[in-house]
Amino acid sequence: MRDNFRAISLKHMCSRADAWKLLTEEIVKATAETDRALAPDDFTWIQEVLSGLLDPTTEDAKRIAKRSDETQPLQEAMAALLGPDKSKKTLPIA
Repeated sequence: MRDNFRAISLKHMCSRADAWKLLTEEIVKATAETDRALAPDDFTWIQEVLSGLLDPTTEDAKRIAKRSDETQPLQEAMAALLGPDKSKKTLPIA
């Protein structure tokens, strides 16, 4: 996931802060069409993981993944920004 976040920043030639803005906008788009919006603490957790401030445990990742059921809004957002062939398909574990 961190590799994808770095790739977003490089592809769009922007800072990590701007890449985070792009990513959150895409996550909101990915969840807006359905009733699966992420909670604010999910965004905080994702941001801390992607920035390297938090190394999540497997239990943390499973807990967050359960909240979004079978959907993967983070992965969908990354694929939208990188292109489906460029996005590494991984679970949100650092």
